[in-house]
Amino acid sequence: MLLGLSLKLFWRELKSGQLSIMFFALVLAVATVSSISLFTDRLEKALLAETQEFLGGDLKFESNDLIEDSPYEEIQKLNLKSTEMVLFASMLASGDNLQLASVKAVDQNYPLVGGVELRSESKNKYVKRPPDLGKVWLDLRLMDILKLEIGQIVSIGDADFIVSHSILSEPDRASNSFAFAPKAIINTQDLEKTNVVQPGSRVRFSTVYLGEKEELLLAKNILEKTKQPGDDIREAQDANDSLGKAIERSGNFFLLGGLLAVLMAAFTVGMSSQRFARRHVEYVAILKSLGTESWEIRLLYSLIFVELGIFAIFFGLILGWFMQEGFTGILKQYFPTDLPTPGFQPLLISSLTVFICLIGFVYPSLVKLVKISPLNILRREEAKTSSGSYLMFTLALSAMFLLVFLYTERLLLSSIVFFTILFIFVLGYGIILSFFRSTTRLGLGANNPLSLAWSELHRRKYTNSLQVLAFTMAIGLSLIAFSARTDLMSTWESTLPPDSPNNFLINISKSDLNSISSFLEENKIEESTFYPITNTVIIKLPKEGEEMSKPIDRNFNATWSSELPLGNTVISGEWFKGNSSDGLSISNDIATRYGLEIGDPVKVFFADQEIDIYIQNIREVNWDNFSPNFFVIGPPEIFKNSQATYITSLHVPKEKDKVISEFMSEFKTVSVLSIDAIINQVNDIIEQVSKALEVILGLTIFSAMFLTLATIQDGFNLRLHQSAILRTFGASTSLLQKSTALEFALLGLLAGFLGAVLAQTGIFFLETEIFDLEAAFHANIWVMGPIIGTILICALSIILILSITRKNPKEIIYNS
Repeated sequence: MLLGLSLKLFWRELKSGQLSIMFFALVLAVATVSSISLFTDRLEKALLAETQEFLGGDLKFESNDLIEDSPYEEIQKLNLKSTEMVLFASMLASGDNLQLASVKAVDQNYPLVGGVELRSESKNKYVKRPPDLGKVWLDLRLMDILKLEIGQIVSIGDADFIVSHSILSEPDRASNSFAFAPKAIINTQDLEKTNVVQPGSRVRFSTVYLGEKEELLLAKNILEKTKQPGDDIREAQDANDSLGKAIERSGNFFLLGGLLAVLMAAFTVGMSSQRFARRHVEYVAILKSLGTESWEIRLLYSLIFVELGIFAIFFGLILGWFMQEGFTGILKQYFPTDLPTPGFQPLLISSLTVFICLIGFVYPSLVKLVKISPLNILRREEAKTSSGSYLMFTLALSAMFLLVFLYTERLLLSSIVFFTILFIFVLGYGIILSFFRSTTRLGLGANNPLSLAWSELHRRKYTNSLQVLAFTMAIGLSLIAFSARTDLMSTWESTLPPDSPNNFLINISKSDLNSISSFLEENKIEESTFYPITNTVIIKLPKEGEEMSKPIDRNFNATWSSELPLGNTVISGEWFKGNSSDGLSISNDIATRYGLEIGDPVKVFFADQEIDIYIQNIREVNWDNFSPNFFVIGPPEIFKNSQATYITSLHVPKEKDKVISEFMSEFKTVSVLSIDAIINQVNDIIEQVSKALEVILGLTIFSAMFLTLATIQDGFNLRLHQSAILRTFGASTSLLQKSTALEFALLGLLAGFLGAVLAQTGIFFLETEIFDLEAAFHANIWVMGPIIGTILICALSIILILSITRKNPKEIIYNS
């Protein structure tokens, strides 16, 4: 019986428009959550697959020495797949043409994940096997330098190989060794006949593992026990390139935009539920007078809102699925394969969003509604549902935080959003009450619009406070979404200026520095700083009362410089003074990871030397600026006599691409790494994310409009009754329209200012804590907030008052 009655009431209220705003707000919330959650779920799975392929597997162990059998015997007992590789640098020869290249010898299990994309004379193909015996795969750049074609012979050491394919792409791109030289891949069984790897040769032996998380953890622990200085252990989550960071950051932008739309939908539901409860006061009183129990009424209205939630979930999920397909199309081209199928968790989160909104923002109004006494039929002044209930605010705040955390699964972002909104609410409520602290009567003596508007602002200070806070939410969150689309995206884009370095020169000998500088000057290419590089091992020395530390568990390419490199900021300690008392400069990454602090004594091994030194300063490094960056920087006075090669970065305009080929022909031992493709991909992602954020900004604006309409409608009946009384006592329609417009214009101005405060505060924390950008003052927010608030809310109020003043005062008073 109750189910049938609830369906009739639900359908009646929906057709009459009383549930329309709430319904569309919930549909929008579900569509937003489902589309972005489904998309980010697929994005995370794709990034994991990408990082696996970037590393070559889940776990990678590299060593300068041939790995002993003892750890292998233990690891072989685990259920893991593995492949072994040998990496070394060698001179390749084709006739009179010579070029230093990075050679990778791979076994029969290569590759563990992904595949190698190759090009032959006829077509491209994707293979999951090593080269055939006697064959070699070369990258296109190496083939151009050596002037080779498919099927021709190239010499590596004492062995000749047939070039069977050129390499277009490969897994295992995360190797730290010889990665900057042009690449050649051979079969491990051909390695011995080259006679390149001899005792004392610089070789890296690498083993990659693939398997379940628990097995990988056991393997990592085994390798950690036998790890020696110079050995390196890496996991898939550590292999994060600039493209991956760009895609991850784009996911954060989507997450932010969706979160703002969801929060506004939740507050819209809350405002609409209060109006719904007020409209049903008499209906509930009649039901009670006919003998209906309170629990039956509570169940009846609960069923109505459950039905509303089910319908909203159904239509919202359909809309959300099509939206996520659009988002997927935006970034799909940046992954080598199709994005994985999403899981069920995003759909569950979308459904939970609806019921959290209903419980947190609707249920408190229902509780107040059910408490209505039948006497309200005769004593209408008691037929009120107070919006100031502690239950409502407690449930609403709890639901808001739960919504944010459920959606983001990030405590920091959830806390930033929650406490920023809470702070603005408390601040705004205090400002408004202070502003409207005196009270006046209805305003019957007012003879001009401003006096009447001012009277109304003072008289309804509590209602106005809640309305201003709702308007503040709509304006503030819309401004954050707008800023994400414009200011934050521009700041991100500015991190990649058009003249960003797009080529690295590696393995430069000291004797070539002057020649290279002259070459670049002749070709009008601006040179950057040449940084010396030497391999170092660091041991943290014990302080008094401590035991001797083990070496830090990885090698570092260190440099030395008297000047702080571009993109580096000293955050603790001070930069070198240029005297013998200078110590080491380390990045905050390794300071945090290895527990190093200012003044800590360390021993540094490099180039058959060792020195005792201390940590002088800690730097924050911008790793995304495509310039040479270093974990460790030493003072020139200490390292200047070390043997080293040099590295630099250049910006080579597209019209001068041929200069790089000429450079490689002239300086055969220098390796050139072009990162144009990565920069172009990151710039493309920024452009595509901007387009996607326009859609999300549209959703946020729609949500803001629903919230604003719900807020204005919330006091519709009270204003309708009040206008009838004022017109009965002689107030003109023009006076009422002008005073209402002025009243809402003042509310909009105040809400716009508070919205700007909310937006600026929220953006500050988002810039510094979430997006790793420089915090900035956004003047446009402070201009747009008050203007938009005043114009928009004033315009909507005019629509409202026009509908009120069209009705006959006598009919309104009679019906009430």
